Amino acid sequence: MGLRSTTDPLFQIEKVFDKVKNMDDIDIDKLEDFFTATEEWNTAVNMSNSMAFISQFGEYNPGGGKDEVLKYLIESKKQVVIADKSLTTIIGILGI
Repeated sequence: MGLRSTTDPLFQIEKVFDKVKNMDDIDIDKLEDFFTATEEWNTAVNMSNSMAFISQFGEYNPGGGKDEVLKYLIESKKQVVIADKSLTTIIGILGI
């Protein structure tokens, strides 16, 4: 997703989100929507990363197999879509 390396576009994006609180030109009426979107972003990113990591071991668990791997990867993809939607909302609120 572009979060790990210093050259990735979303590296440490949470720090940018934190700075928004101190921006003078943000619409105060949109602040709650901003915080909701950042919470959704953080949750989705964490879930996506977790599901992708867990998928590596799906074949080796009792009762596991390729179907289990696929199940975790599909859930990871769903979370990426949610993260994308949240980031789009954040960008719209900030007008960037």
